[in-house]
Amino acid sequence: MAIIKTLRSSKWEDWKEALTCLLFTFVGSLVPVWGGAILIRLFSRWTGWFEFFRHGEFSIYSASLLSSTLYLMVKGTKELKATIIWPIIGLLISAFLFAGVTSKNLFSSDKIILDEQFLFNFSWPLFSFSVLSFFFINLFINIHTSADVKKMAEEGYENLESNFDKLGRE
Repeated sequence: MAIIKTLRSSKWEDWKEALTCLLFTFVGSLVPVWGGAILIRLFSRWTGWFEFFRHGEFSIYSASLLSSTLYLMVKGTKELKATIIWPIIGLLISAFLFAGVTSKNLFSSDKIILDEQFLFNFSWPLFSFSVLSFFFINLFINIHTSADVKKMAEEGYENLESNFDKLGRE
């Protein structure tokens, strides 16, 4: 598979750039979660991370990462476009999860019971998939767009030398 071959040809700089992008995106987009967790701990009301999954919040975070991943894939190479279905499926799952939670809240009926454990069990893996997808697509793009400056300089020097030699013969 071409994607695996490309990833094997990566350099530390490619991984470092992808990790940096992921770190900024991850920390920045989850400020409401980190801030909320700190406040809840401060007020001694901590009951665990389950509170942050039970209303579909992480399906929104997943959709955000997957839409960015989708954009990068559309911009990317043929190999990336061939796998574009995966973030689309993730986006659809995110939409259905959050629509389910929102629908339950809109129809304040006692007959509709939201299975928060199911939501948690689906949201966490979906979010993990979103983070990994975002990271590896960024890495793949970095590998394809990172310039070998030394090689470019050598080629430029060779072209310049060749053109200079041609000037003397004309």
